[in-house]
Amino acid sequence: MKVLVFAPHNDDEVLGVGGTIAKYTQSGNQVIVCEVTSGSNENIVKKIKKEALQAHKLLGVTETVLGFRGGNLLTLVHICLLYTSDA
Repeated sequence: MKVLVFAPHNDDEVLGVGGTIAKYTQSGNQVIVCEVTSGSNENIVKKIKKEALQAHKLLGVTETVLGFRGGNLLTLVHICLLYTSDA
């Protein structure tokens, strides 16, 4: 089974449902995390990306889709849904 987790802000998925993510990955499910926002400062964005990928690796996340800086939310949601579809 594929599980898609939307996080409005960076690390919300880890703090909010990290235990659930680990439970699903340990049961052999694919978990894809879509972080909607990534900040506006380039140095902070790099740090956030590195930290997110480290946390996701520990939780067993299959794929990470990081948000657009100042991007369109609807576009990002469509990308995440298309990315995770089986079609």
